[in-house]
Amino acid sequence: MTTDEPPGPFPGGRRLLFVTGKGGVGSTSVAAALAVHSARSGLRTLVCEMSEGGLADALGVAALGYEPVEVEFGAAEGSEPPVGLWAMVMDTEAAAHEYLSRLLHVPLPGSL
Repeated sequence: MTTDEPPGPFPGGRRLLFVTGKGGVGSTSVAAALAVHSARSGLRTLVCEMSEGGLADALGVAALGYEPVEVEFGAAEGSEPPVGLWAMVMDTEAAAHEYLSRLLHVPLPGSL
């Protein structure tokens, strides 16, 4: 069987994945597992939680904020060391501020 899919850890060579679900169904655990799998597959990976929840605990880090932090973890047995995994929590006000500042090419006041 042949395929036109580029090599990669996910079907269709996807580069952006969204994991959604109502609270308590395991979406944070699935997102963390996919992020670790992606990094172990040789891809630089950023996993972003939309509101503070359990991602820090799932990845074994102390706390997450708007600035990405590198997550330290070991390679799967018999595989190469992971390329890199970063995690963060979305801050919509900070993101809007950063976006507008870049769009307008001027520094903006502290709050919008």
